[in-house]
Amino acid sequence: MISGDSSQSLAIESFRANAQDFLTKPVTLAQLNSCFSQSTGTESANDVAYTDCDAYADFPELFDAAPSLRGNSDAIRKTRGLLDACAGTAYHVVLVGEVGLEKTTLSNAIHQLSKRHISETALSKHKVVHVHGSEFNDVRFSNESHAKSAEQHLDKLIARAAGGTLAITDIAKSPAVIQERLANYIASVKNSSHVQHDSVVLNQRPTRIIATLNSRDGNDGTANALEIQPELYYRLSEILITVPALRDRQEDILNLAQTELQKLNHRTQSTKVFTSDSKRLLSEYHWPGNILELKNVIGQAYMSSGDRICIDNDLLQPNNGLNIEVTSEPVQGTTRQTNESQDLSNFVGKTFWETEKILLFATLDSVDGDKAAAAKMLGISLKTLYNRINAYS
Repeated sequence: MISGDSSQSLAIESFRANAQDFLTKPVTLAQLNSCFSQSTGTESANDVAYTDCDAYADFPELFDAAPSLRGNSDAIRKTRGLLDACAGTAYHVVLVGEVGLEKTTLSNAIHQLSKRHISETALSKHKVVHVHGSEFNDVRFSNESHAKSAEQHLDKLIARAAGGTLAITDIAKSPAVIQERLANYIASVKNSSHVQHDSVVLNQRPTRIIATLNSRDGNDGTANALEIQPELYYRLSEILITVPALRDRQEDILNLAQTELQKLNHRTQSTKVFTSDSKRLLSEYHWPGNILELKNVIGQAYMSSGDRICIDNDLLQPNNGLNIEVTSEPVQGTTRQTNESQDLSNFVGKTFWETEKILLFATLDSVDGDKAAAAKMLGISLKTLYNRINAYS
């Protein structure tokens, strides 16, 4: 018997009606396995064989929001465990990893795993509000007279996410005034005598901050802390999670590739499959662009192949063979203007089509594949962005 009513009287009536067990919602897979094995005398599903992502079998909806969590490698199992553990706390979180790991989707995963997305009355849901750190460098906030407006914009975002989560992508790109404001907010909540940080009343919980940092050369992100104010970094990193690079979870690559292929097949009502050579190439490649590069390669191969998808060696080259210098250095103020002037030489001689393609995918990389954020930065609609991606593929 499975019921949302946990009353003793209902349990007694269930057993009188020959129920083998009485479970109250929500029910976990482990509980169902236990009931099944007790009633049939057979071994549970966990004893038979390991199935993909059994650690998250109770949260299948997470894989829709964060498919990069799929896999059997020790690295991703550890990451799933950390996400699960921190979700039940009120601590702020910093997610550190290389570009292309879709860390923003992991912010969604933490929010969904927590109880913050459900209000106390169940009449509404607490939001996860996303913002990219570079948004505060908008021309509206570019001079001292508008610095106050940038602070007010941050305050509004925190208020919109009240009781929920404010997810800040690439927080190192936010200006100093915003970093200071955010550090002060966290400190004020911690020191407040009338708001408990671990309050059990959901609608009285302060906004939780989940920030992402892009690490360089496989570092653990400590160096990136120097790109933001130390006080903000140490206040935010109550929990620090290092997201593993794709090359560190080699055995998961085909699983992730197959997941992406299934999505494309579903979208186009097709039944395409990878060739054996394609699977070998996918498994052996080192993927400097991580999950985002994997998706781009599969997407391009999918559009140019028939029923059997052939991965071209030319696709498995950094930046698709284009002469692009990838950097994770912060770009702000006059430094940004200087870098932009120097980098213009890389576009001389290229067609407008090539230049636009480079700019589009570079922007996507900078926001960890967040298409809505990329469209906003490029000043185009989300539909136009998808059309451009399809055209370039």
